[in-house]
Formats: sequence, structure tokens, C-alpha cells
Amino acid sequence: MTCNICPRKCGVDRETQKGFCNSGNIATVAKHMLHKWEEPSISGYKGSGAVFFSGCNLKCVYCQNRDISRSAIGEAMNVDQLSDLF
Repeated sequence: MTCNICPRKCGVDRETQKGFCNSGNIATVAKHMLHKWEEPSISGYKGSGAVFFSGCNLKCVYCQNRDISRSAIGEAMNVDQLSDLF
């Protein structure tokens, strides 16, 4: 199956190789934490969870998380692990 998840639509088979994003077929979580100051109007006074993924291929010049988003650092997580994390 070819990958077309993002706008780059690189077409690789992520089961057998990495795409333009340098990611395989499971997500890589660079960091996760409780984030108490993000969008208070929707997260309330207790905060919300924040999950930062690595392997972003958009390479935006204004990215505030480029140190983690452009790399391949972190823990690979399958769907069940991501579900538990969320």
C-alpha cells in the first residue's frame, strides 16, 4: 500500500521502507506530557495532554518544535499504545 497521508504523497510502502518524512509504518512519539497552559478556553484549569510526534515532513520555517518534529527521535508506538497514551 502506498503512503499518501500527507500533502507530499511520497507513495512509499511504509511497511518496507521509510517515506520522505523518515517514518515507518508506526508513529514515533518524541514527547508526551500534561500541558497546563495550552488553550485555556478549551483545556480548563487542569490543562490538557500534549503529544509531540517526530517525523514531520512539512518542514515549516516557523515550526516551534523543529528540534523534535524533524528528527526521528522518540518511542515507536503502535495504535494500541497511542490509544492508551491519549
